[in-house]
Amino acid sequence: MPPTSGSSASNVREARNALGKRLRELRRQADLSGKQLVESLSWPASKRSELENSHQLPE
Repeated sequence: MPPTSGSSASNVREARNALGKRLRELRRQADLSGKQLVESLSWPASKRSELENSHQLPE
């Protein structure tokens, strides 16, 4: 049976949360501030926060 749209949305939400958590862990392990991370990747200042807080998927 194919997944329902509800379970698909749940999977996407779980993946976003896991990605955000992992990005935060890696950034902290590298001893980088959010500002240092976005500057090193040439990201807009808001992107790190949006990713770490599960509001945006990477492009």
